[in-house]
Amino acid sequence: MWLLSFASGVIAGIFAFFARDQILEHVRGLITGLERGEDQQTVEALAVVVFWGALGMLALVILIEAVLLAVLMRRHGKVRFVLLAMLLVNGVVTLVADAFLAAGDQGVGIRVLLVIQLALAGAAVVASVLHGASQWFRAEHQTRGRAAA
Repeated sequence: MWLLSFASGVIAGIFAFFARDQILEHVRGLITGLERGEDQQTVEALAVVVFWGALGMLALVILIEAVLLAVLMRRHGKVRFVLLAMLLVNGVVTLVADAFLAAGDQGVGIRVLLVIQLALAGAAVVASVLHGASQWFRAEHQTRGRAAA
């Protein structure tokens, strides 16, 4: 589930990258609507910062979750709770990314991929705290204890 979540987020980012002209136009419209007195250069600079910032936050969350998953797969069970906290961060980043990146012709596709990414990450966190997963984490510690004895 984690890998599908990462793939969905990366694909959403790729779609947003290729639709950046439409997204930047959308963001420019949002900025112009908020501040009518700004000059065009300032609006353009803000739009670029918002676009790359939202895309960067999405990439950073996926990267952090991937690193934490690598640690989790080494049977470090405490990481599950860090991933739970990251799920909350992921939710906030998904809302921000949806607000700024889901625009233009690709907007619906980006939004769907972002929701799928968040849902799969949530399901993966839930699966990692289920009873079977807890047994998997404990089995390694029991094996280590016997090997050392």
